[in-house]
Amino acid sequence: IYEVTGLNLAQAINYFSILSFFFFLIALIGISQEFFKSKLAGFFAVLLTLTSSSGHFIDYFLKHQNQSLTQLLIGILTNSKHPFFSTIFATNGVTYNGTMFNLFYFLEERQMILGVIYLICCTWVIYNRKVLSNKILLITGALMGAYFLWHLYITLMVLAALIFILIFDNQKKKTLLLLAGFGAIFLPHYLYFKHLTNSEWFTYLVKKVPKFDSGFSDQYRKPFSLQHAFIWYGYSYGIKLLLLPISLIWLWFKNRKVSLIFAAIIIPTFIFINTIQLSPADVYENHKWLRPMNIIVDLAVAALIASAFFKNLQRALSTLPAWVLILFLLTASGCIELMPYFNSKPSHLFAQYPSTLTQAIDENTPPKSVFIGTHDSEIFLAGRKVFLANKLRGHDVALNRAKRTKIIEELYKTKDLSTFCRLTKTYGINYVEFMDVNQFLLTLPHFSALNPKYQTVYFADAKKACLSR
Repeated sequence: IYEVTGLNLAQAINYFSILSFFFFLIALIGISQEFFKSKLAGFFAVLLTLTSSSGHFIDYFLKHQNQSLTQLLIGILTNSKHPFFSTIFATNGVTYNGTMFNLFYFLEERQMILGVIYLICCTWVIYNRKVLSNKILLITGALMGAYFLWHLYITLMVLAALIFILIFDNQKKKTLLLLAGFGAIFLPHYLYFKHLTNSEWFTYLVKKVPKFDSGFSDQYRKPFSLQHAFIWYGYSYGIKLLLLPISLIWLWFKNRKVSLIFAAIIIPTFIFINTIQLSPADVYENHKWLRPMNIIVDLAVAALIASAFFKNLQRALSTLPAWVLILFLLTASGCIELMPYFNSKPSHLFAQYPSTLTQAIDENTPPKSVFIGTHDSEIFLAGRKVFLANKLRGHDVALNRAKRTKIIEELYKTKDLSTFCRLTKTYGINYVEFMDVNQFLLTLPHFSALNPKYQTVYFADAKKACLSR
């Protein structure tokens, strides 16, 4: 699509991210109008989503207590540090300990924008299931289950919510129809997924998950304790942790249907976050549950604020100091953390793009090609796959790197064309990159004369040769 429209890959990704994020914020306002009959609640939900309510602002003010108010504000507004280092938990620039509570998370994990939109749509379907026909519920449930093909974490959130509602709500037939459609797609795909990951192409770590792990709230990997978890979550959520149960109880008396849906998402997901390791990499990957759950938390708290303080003008004026203080506590840390997001500049080059190499790959190879080569970034940016990525070493713990490395070494060592062809055909490899033409000719002498079905693609910028089948 981006090629047809004349955009390069970077522009296409950014424009799509901007549009989907805008739609996500609009969806927050829309779902608030549907659930609470209040656009104001939606605007507050957007505000809470764009900021964060942690205790970070207290540390920040204490650290700069010797500055005047003017100096303090200038320092906040002009902060150009990397957003990773300006969060509640400053990290090494790789992990999300702090950013998973603020807006920067959606820049690092852009697929989660679509995930949250999916979650909001699912809440709408569950809310309106009583008025939907049985056929529509089955089809919609199937579409909800099909999201597994995009993201496992959020799909499991919705599955747990449906089971929760089935247990505690009286519209069991309608919920069962959604679950039936959901399971018809989700279950076979999940079983197939587990079958694939049990193969020799993946490490033993994949076979060990899901498993019990209570260490998400402990970034230093100390023995789990309820006291530490309470402190960690208390600091991370701030006053929002107090307002959330009040919001759910208030919603229970105002609109039990919405309260039950929110509880069905928040309670099981929070249990998952703190008890299950789903990724072979680490329990820390549960941030993929935490951030979507927090959107529902923001909706619940926003509804309470909009109703409690802004139901009528007289009440708003009489409680002005209280709601100003609460809004400050809910957004101060997020405002501090937003500034680096706007002010920081890139400091590391991922890849030259567009480059001659990327363009050559894009123009001379089919879109579904699989490569063996050292230029991962350029291959990825051309929209192609690599048999084994070099730059992900240490992070792709699920893959059996040893097996793939052995195949690659065998390909480069062989001087026999039939062996080379057998290996590439067996393992679905379409292109093998050689660092220069001489290495290519030395590895497979008389190559083109022996097998006219193969061709050689030369990349002009560094005289690299790429063998295609």
